[in-house]
Amino acid sequence: MITKIKANKSFNGTTKYVLEKEKALIIGGNMYGDTTNVLVEQFSLSAHLNPQLKDPCYHLMLSVPKTDGDLSNEKLAEISERHFACVVVLSRLKGESAQVKQPEKRIPSAKLNQLVDSFIAEELPAYDFFVARHGDKEHDHTHIVASRVNNRDGKSIRTWNNYAHSEHSARLLERQFNLTPVQCSWESKQKAMTRNQRSRVERDGLPGEEIMRRAIDLAAADKPTMPELINRLWQSHQIRAEVSYYSKGGVRGIKYGIDIGEINSDGSPRLLWKQGNNLNKYKYSFNK
Repeated sequence: MITKIKANKSFNGTTKYVLEKEKALIIGGNMYGDTTNVLVEQFSLSAHLNPQLKDPCYHLMLSVPKTDGDLSNEKLAEISERHFACVVVLSRLKGESAQVKQPEKRIPSAKLNQLVDSFIAEELPAYDFFVARHGDKEHDHTHIVASRVNNRDGKSIRTWNNYAHSEHSARLLERQFNLTPVQCSWESKQKAMTRNQRSRVERDGLPGEEIMRRAIDLAAADKPTMPELINRLWQSHQIRAEVSYYSKGGVRGIKYGIDIGEINSDGSPRLLWKQGNNLNKYKYSFNK
């Protein structure tokens, strides 16, 4: 799953953006009403409990690749609610257990799941939030809009390191709900997506390069031979792989191609081709 998270000032702007998209549907949460005005009024009451907080609105997004099938509203709502809860729990951790980027130090998954279960049962009702599903793209994605203010004590959710917390939560959910696994940005030597890139993913779906990376990761998981890898990429993912050679016979490299939905002048499908080194020289080159 691809995740996005941001704290901002405007409940009105965020709620309006999420709800007034075509085919937007509220599928979960704990708030009454289903219009921007009614929801913003309730959020505002919560924010008044902590008037010093500059960015009381929390906006989280989860995007599920189409390879995971058409998930029901109930399942997407459950995944989204658990994601919000996990981010809050992670924001409270201190010391080594809060170092989610370091596997040898971070909290064990089993322990984290226990804390999330307890939070959902005992504390989640204290935070106003709703979950909306957007069905305007080929990939499923949900938006969680929440107040950072606890209605019981007025304390706010910490946002320090929240993008790392959001990524770690997504990895936990992928395993728990048997979804397509994705590497965290710090577990790969390729750079994390910029804010503009993440916005394009939300708007247009996964770019061809990312589709190829994910397919290669899946096809190469058990270290097949090169002919097996090439066959798997085509049979399972409709991605072509071609090995190129020097004139004297040595391997020069490997490139990958994916159909971009356009047609060449000769009637053949037009492919987007990427050299393995350009996708990620540490993982997708011929040698690696």
